[in-house]
Amino acid sequence: MKQHIDLIGLMWMILGGLGIGAGLLFGIGYAGLGVVMAVSGGDSVAPGVMFIVIGLVFGALIAGFGAFEVAVGRGVRARKPWARVASMVMGGLSLFSIPIGTA
Repeated sequence: MKQHIDLIGLMWMILGGLGIGAGLLFGIGYAGLGVVMAVSGGDSVAPGVMFIVIGLVFGALIAGFGAFEVAVGRGVRARKPWARVASMVMGGLSLFSIPIGTA
């Protein structure tokens, strides 16, 4: 049973690391696209600024959830009581990310 709990914690940490990477890529990609749109010399810089804000906000949210998953994984591996409940909640929420969360 100890090996299974350690494996679940490791999987949460891997998933969290992927989430942090995806959040960084999303944020940098959208912000970069917004900068290109803002400097391109169009009529308005508003769409570019909107892309920058959306990229930074959603990138930070995705990376924040990834950091929480890493923390839950570390807590599960350390047998913390809060991590068991958090792992079950995160597992239930991950069911909404079809097809990855249901695999």
